[in-house]
Amino acid sequence: MIDSRQFRAGAWFVAVTFAVVTLVNAVFLFAREPAGAWFPFVAPLVPATVSLLIVRGMGLAGGVEFWWALRPPNRRALADGAIGGLLIAFVVSVAAAVLAHLAGLATLWPADVMLSIATTLPIALVLSTVSTFVEEVGWRGFLQRALAPWAFWRSSLTVAAGWAVVQAPVYAVSAMLGDMSWQRAVIWSASLVPNSILLSAFVVRWGSIWPAVLAGAMPTATLGLLRDSMWLSPAEDLLIAGIGAALAVGTAAILTRARPGRSSRSEPSMAR
Repeated sequence: MIDSRQFRAGAWFVAVTFAVVTLVNAVFLFAREPAGAWFPFVAPLVPATVSLLIVRGMGLAGGVEFWWALRPPNRRALADGAIGGLLIAFVVSVAAAVLAHLAGLATLWPADVMLSIATTLPIALVLSTVSTFVEEVGWRGFLQRALAPWAFWRSSLTVAAGWAVVQAPVYAVSAMLGDMSWQRAVIWSASLVPNSILLSAFVVRWGSIWPAVLAGAMPTATLGLLRDSMWLSPAEDLLIAGIGAALAVGTAAILTRARPGRSSRSEPSMAR
């Protein structure tokens, strides 16, 4: 059964993070200016900062290393998780794009463009890792830990729902400012749920946050591999999102099938 202090810590994390993200995006809306290019790199600092303040403020035992799931069980788990997270994230996104292409929903970029994208992957991965890290330690690290006594699907769905709700103001403001349609804003917000479940599965499978960090930093988003992704109809956008969701959730089920019942390694409650 989940410790009451852990549950309160998790609830405070979602509530405060949501409040900060909403406030920041309200400023952009009031100014009638979209977020600058710096925003995707600075915004992930919010979950890391909030979770750190909660760990310190509530005196949660175990420290940041435990609550952010920084230490893998062993070196083998670290290596397997790093390679597995990267490969699985790459395969899932590419498979979704290929299936969308085969279904006639969109068209893949030609081979020369794909090759150009491939050559930029290493540097893009390095640049994305830092911002992904400070976001993942809050969601798939801290919140996943706080809900660890729950079974995987219950905890991962809760984390995913919290993540989607907190990100919703970002997409809503973009829609209000005309940067995207409301249909796409809703679809992209909902798509965070299966993506989060897969990232949570990485943490559970390999016992630390690092596979989720690397997988989240992988710059091969499905829509980025499709030439006409910016001109999709709402129905096409929804179907492509559905393909990606099915692949992500199915992969999460495979990764966690040998670990029923609990959402992480069996450890005593660290809240006191």
